[in-house]
This record gives sequence, C-alpha cells and structure tokens, in this order.
Amino acid sequence: MKHIITMFLSSLFLFLTLFYYWQRDIEFQKQLEKIEMRVFIDSGSDKEAAMALIVNTEGVTGLKEIEEPDIIKNMRGRSRSEILDKVELPYVIGVYSSKREEGFLKELAARLKGIEGVIGVLYGDKAVAELWKEIREVKIILITVGLILLFFFGLSLYLFVNSLAVMKYSKVFLIHGKRFGLLRIGVILRTMTVSIIVASLSVEISYLSHRYITGSSQSSFITNQWVYCFIIIMGLIGLFVASLKKFPVSD
Repeated sequence: MKHIITMFLSSLFLFLTLFYYWQRDIEFQKQLEKIEMRVFIDSGSDKEAAMALIVNTEGVTGLKEIEEPDIIKNMRGRSRSEILDKVELPYVIGVYSSKREEGFLKELAARLKGIEGVIGVLYGDKAVAELWKEIREVKIILITVGLILLFFFGLSLYLFVNSLAVMKYSKVFLIHGKRFGLLRIGVILRTMTVSIIVASLSVEISYLSHRYITGSSQSSFITNQWVYCFIIIMGLIGLFVASLKKFPVSD
C-alpha cells in the first residue's frame, strides 16, 4: 500500500508540474505574439521598392504601414507645424515574422537592415533576450523536477511489482501448473492498471482543486490531449517496468 501511495504522490506532483508548465507556456506564447518589428524606411521614393523586398524576405509573414506616431502628433500640436513639415520623417513599417525565436529575429533584423532604403530595424532585442532567458530557465527547472518525480514514480512501481504475491511465490505457482506467460501477463496488466488509475486520480484531484480555487468550472484547465497523453505515458511506464521484471524461481 505504501508503494501505491508513493506512486500517487509522485504522479500527482508530476501532473501539477505539467499543468504549471502548460499555464506558463500559454503566458509565454501570448508575450511572444506581441513581438513586432519596426522597420524604418528613409524616404517616400524608397518606400514601395523597400516594402516589396521586405514582404518577399524569407521569414516575413506580413506587414503593415504604421500611422504617424503619437509623439509626432503631439509635437505638431505644440509646435509650429511648418517646422515639422520641412522635416522628412522616415516611414515606419510593422513586420510580422513566422517565428519568434531570439536567434531567428536577430537574423531577420540583420537581413532587413541590408535592404536598400531601410535605415533601421527595432524589435526590442533586449526584452526578447530576457523573455527567452526566462523561458529557458522555467523549462530547465520544470524538466528537472519532472524527471525527479518520474524517477520516484518508476521506483515506486518497481517496488510495487516486487511486493506482489506472484513475485514472492512464483515458484509455488509454477509447481501447481501456472505458466510463465500467464504470470507475466497478469503482472503487466495489474501494474498497468494501477499506473493508469493512479494517473487518472491525479488528474481528477488536480482538476477539482483547480475548480475549487478558481471558483468556476469555466476556468481554463489543461486540454484533454495533454491529459490523455499523461495517463497513457503513465500506463506505458507501468508496462515497461513490469516487462523488465524477472520471476524469482531459482532455488
């Protein structure tokens, strides 16, 4: 019984780790989707040609012309308009990329800077670098915690298999006509069943706890695809551990 409890606790905390990663991943994706490049084009004569080259650049999925910045509008309201009218301001183009990885954005910005007429490209490289640093740190920590919990789950499964009566008295069962194949199938099925039940209980308790804390059944919980994958993987681990175990039938 104590091994099943250890399995359950390991499975529960492992699923909670997965659930936390799922939530953080959604937050990170929302932040990454906000990344937008600003490409500055020198003059109106370069605008059309530069935009044609930009839209055909590999990695660019779309662009839009940015309206006059608010800061310029405010300056026009506070200053003499004829002064600003004499200054030719650069055109600003918003560029959307197919990927949001730090290295890809840096490389794309360098390629866009090489286009004739482009005088600058901004995309918040320092903020992007900090965001990806945080993403990598969260992944490393959660993967480490997950592997530790997975190890304890596997160890508990191994000890659970050892505690089964069929493992302790397999020679006696064989003497009375039972075959290795039937004994092994029984152990595998029992171990897989326990693994799946424990994993399912972990998911259910996590869901009920999440619903109780948020106070609503409409709040977002981890998707069914992740839940099914978690339960299936736990069952496969049970299959793997039980399949490796040998019966102690020697004198």
